[in-house]
Amino acid sequence: MTDALAALADTIFPATDGLGSASELGAVDYVRATLDGPRGRGENRYAAAPFVQPAHAGHGWQWPETPAQGVDHLLTVLGDDDLPARIIELEAGRLGDDMARAAFALVCTLVLEGVLADPRHGGNADGAAWRWIGYAGGTR
Repeated sequence: MTDALAALADTIFPATDGLGSASELGAVDYVRATLDGPRGRGENRYAAAPFVQPAHAGHGWQWPETPAQGVDHLLTVLGDDDLPARIIELEAGRLGDDMARAAFALVCTLVLEGVLADPRHGGNADGAAWRWIGYAGGTR
């Protein structure tokens, strides 16, 4: 699934003039490490049954599956062909389900975190994204 995750991350944050793609910046490693950790295992959420789906999506992750399992589900839903078009279909509600859409929102957040994170936490290899936006870096 790492190749599928890298393809998705690079679709979310492609290379641009003067800056590499998400995978080139180490964001995929950041996403995978986050999903393999407590956040991906859902350790920070109340996860006891019953699972009642709220009336709207503003309540955060609301499935018995962990966020990492949701991302695996998303990658299965998106498949390998014509990723940009499939993402448009997903966001329009014509592909996948609510969990896949929530997982996509999570992956978008994690990719951007990985691109812009302090390099000490993974991602943002050598502070490249910080230099690109003109940020001098954090205090140590």
